[in-house]
Amino acid sequence: MDSGAFKGSMPKELVEMPNEPPPEDQSWVPNEHQINRQRQKVDEKFGPGAWRKVEDKIKPHRCNPHLQDFLISISYYPFNYAKFSAYILFQCFRSEVGKEPKRFMLNPNTGEPFEKKL
Repeated sequence: MDSGAFKGSMPKELVEMPNEPPPEDQSWVPNEHQINRQRQKVDEKFGPGAWRKVEDKIKPHRCNPHLQDFLISISYYPFNYAKFSAYILFQCFRSEVGKEPKRFMLNPNTGEPFEKKL
């Protein structure tokens, strides 16, 4: 197959991808100014204090710490402890509220158990 024919069928964006990373101002993490501007828009649209009413109701999932432990365990190679942390994560998903399993994580470097506080 001629590479020219293949190149012609591909979208131009895929063929001519820039080698440099995007500028830092396109970061997905909002800065304080963007958050304040969004807060002001919400308060103008839904009335004063609307942002705070919603913000107080948003809470992380009860198994969020177990998920963080699992993500840390799969970020180290070899994935020796990923199976164990996934097991505890799914135990947490199946458990009742207030009866979550104890947070337990093995240190990927030593294999010793330790409590991880994120």
